[in-house]
Amino acid sequence: MPIQLDADLQQLLTWVPPHSGLPTGPLKWTDDGKGTAAVVSLGKSKGKQNNEEIATLRTRELKGKKRRSS
Repeated sequence: MPIQLDADLQQLLTWVPPHSGLPTGPLKWTDDGKGTAAVVSLGKSKGKQNNEEIATLRTRELKGKKRRSS
């Protein structure tokens, strides 16, 4: 079952083709230290090690934005 993201978060992500959503399975966030984070799919797919970038998020653009209250 695909992971359902909050609509606001979905709009902030830049998807790496052919992706348009997060796959099931292990994921990790990486940070390049320059204001961009990436979500990477880990594990194995069809017997091959997977370390595929799925989407990026420009974290420096988030600084100073108001957070939505719950």
